[in-house]
Amino acid sequence: MNTSLQTNNKKVLGIIGGMGPLSTAELFHTIVSFTEARQDADHIHILIDNDPSVPDRTRAILGSSMEPATHIAQNIHKLAAQGAQVFIICCNTSHFFYDSIVASTGENIISMPEVTAHHAASKGYKHVCVLATDGTVRSGVYERALAQVGIETVSLSDENQKQIMDIIYNDIKAGRETSENDFCRLLSNIKSNNNVDGFLLGCTELSVAVKNMSSSVKDLFRFIDPLIISAAECVTACGGQLTDEARNILKE
Repeated sequence: MNTSLQTNNKKVLGIIGGMGPLSTAELFHTIVSFTEARQDADHIHILIDNDPSVPDRTRAILGSSMEPATHIAQNIHKLAAQGAQVFIICCNTSHFFYDSIVASTGENIISMPEVTAHHAASKGYKHVCVLATDGTVRSGVYERALAQVGIETVSLSDENQKQIMDIIYNDIKAGRETSENDFCRLLSNIKSNNNVDGFLLGCTELSVAVKNMSSSVKDLFRFIDPLIISAAECVTACGGQLTDEARNILKE
């Protein structure tokens, strides 16, 4: 008896990664763990371009450069030539260039801000604080996506934003472990001074850091994780089936 869940309408996923490599690996791992599979053939076909040479996205946004968009579009063309049909750019900051990349490639690219905003709205969030790089914050990609579904964005003070940047660049990207206590103190300070009912992890490096934190921390701060939400979207968009565990995580 054939117990395969495989269907003929599966599409090939292309992951545009390397921004950074650890979060790319985390996205791949999450997609695989979220897929209901009794055998290898039940998983979706995934092509990954883990290219760490993409120009720094925050620096480009602040300097009005389109270099990352050109570089990412070239990588999408490469994976499309190899058979990829659906794409995910594993970098929140890069979504500042989303419209330009879609226009230049003509490919089906999942929008992390869009799918995340719709998920947050479905869970009843009203006041969300976006934790992200200066580039993502300056670009307003999450602010616009959240506003379209009726969610207000809570802005960080300059000092708090500097602390978030330090965590992203000097801890996670540098391969250092993020202090859970320091992170909690920072978020507690933000929460005490603002009307916040959720924290959106607007940088894939933060998704990696928060994954290893205690369940009590996750319950206290109610994280909205674009990496997890987008991983589920990748599975379903390519014709895979989500596990019960994945569905339960998305319900939280």
